[in-house]
Amino acid sequence: QKVVDAVVNVYDKYLEPDDLVGYYGLGDKWIFEPQEKGKHAKKLREQIVGSVEKAGDPHVYSSIAKCVDVLSTQVDDKYSKWLVVLTDTADFECANEKGVFDKGSKERAEKAVDGVVKQMRALSGLNLVVIDASGIANFDAKHMLWPTWHKLSQKLTDDVGDANTGLNIEATNADEIDEAFEKVAGAMSGGAG
Repeated sequence: QKVVDAVVNVYDKYLEPDDLVGYYGLGDKWIFEPQEKGKHAKKLREQIVGSVEKAGDPHVYSSIAKCVDVLSTQVDDKYSKWLVVLTDTADFECANEKGVFDKGSKERAEKAVDGVVKQMRALSGLNLVVIDASGIANFDAKHMLWPTWHKLSQKLTDDVGDANTGLNIEATNADEIDEAFEKVAGAMSGGAG
């Protein structure tokens, strides 16, 4: 609930009616596709509030790829292109075809991130922010892939490309998630990117 409250706060406080906004559930689907906040502001806000329930497995890299694709093909250059990803960094798509994490999982995750990096580098003006909440994850704290997922989260923001900006913010509790969203919102309203 705290995460959704933080998103609603940014939506209410920092997004103007003519701002384009989209909201995607990692591993799930678009909660709403990018559109001007304007005339649908109340309905969009209700969809954010209603997104409190977890749905689907975390598919971080393919979800980022889908959002980057939309930013590159459907968002006019008059808009700043911000992609803010709140994640515990765990990506379940790197499991094998049986849904099991095996020795090939690390390589599959690295390959997926390399594809996302290539996609981002083809774009200019992207502002990627990853809010890394792995410290408060509800998933197996001893999982063999945590070091890989954490490293790849950092790679996404480090290797975003010279024409883009990347920021990786670690949030170890719900208050730090709020602070991270406030920091990002301030950068957005300050004209960064």
